[in-house]
Amino acid sequence: TTGVLLTQTPRLRAVGAQSEAYSVALNGGDAIVSESESALRLAVQQQFRLVAAVGPSPAPRWDVIVAGYFYVLQAVDTAEIVAYHWHSASAGSIAFQHMHVGVGATGTNTPILTGRFHKAHFPTGPIEIEDVIQLAIVEFGARPRRPDWAAVLDATRRMRSNT
Repeated sequence: TTGVLLTQTPRLRAVGAQSEAYSVALNGGDAIVSESESALRLAVQQQFRLVAAVGPSPAPRWDVIVAGYFYVLQAVDTAEIVAYHWHSASAGSIAFQHMHVGVGATGTNTPILTGRFHKAHFPTGPIEIEDVIQLAIVEFGARPRRPDWAAVLDATRRMRSNT
């Protein structure tokens, strides 16, 4: 994300052992704050697996396969606006990719599911981190770090589709 969004000092942390899902949390799991009028916050965690790549290369190669994610856009007061989740690596959770519309977007006094609308699981299909970054920039006014941000996001999408 630091290649595209202006943020406060992000850090990456990865934990996991071979043959299990790894977990990566941007900024140690704490939300980063975008430099924008709205001071939008972004929290990112991904689970992934390493899979031996098949190919003619004699050197070992590994592909990274996303196995779950937790992407959250928050208001400056940390109220969740929207969250995209996929808990495929966790037992006992909702296993399909879904979205939550947070109280930062709706408040708690909604006409249906009053006080718990933010807990509803809206099916989405796969969401990539590039989609969330684009949403932050286009819809919420997060300031991109570079003028070619859309091309950078497209290039990373293409790299993933070529694996």
